[in-house]
Amino acid sequence: MTTKTPRPKIKRRTPDQVKKLLIKQGKFKEETRGRKSHRPSERDKEFVRMLAAMNVSQDDIATKMGISDDTLRKYYKDDIEVGRIDANVQVATRLYQKALQSDNTCMTFWLSRRAGWKEPDVASNENINVTVTGGLPD
Repeated sequence: MTTKTPRPKIKRRTPDQVKKLLIKQGKFKEETRGRKSHRPSERDKEFVRMLAAMNVSQDDIATKMGISDDTLRKYYKDDIEVGRIDANVQVATRLYQKALQSDNTCMTFWLSRRAGWKEPDVASNENINVTVTGGLPD
């Protein structure tokens, strides 16, 4: 008759426990995949708003910041819109103030854009007949 020797108990470890043990023993180095996650700062947001206000393309803004177009749109969508709107508001405010101060160019521009005024197109609305009498001097 053979006697059975008791089996030693094997401690089961999870994959995370094995990984930690191997790192501790120096047999495993943690690998990182891809780029680090982008974290926009207040300074970055202000920079994007400023460039968007100056009508710089989104492609150029992303290049200047060293991020992809997708990352720019993901994290700065609102800042791009706010920058564009703020610039339009500032320019429209100045235009309006100058028009109220009787600046003829600003008044004409404002009325043509906002009130739908148009300058008459003389060439297309009426036939103009010109009669030349006499000749050119010798």
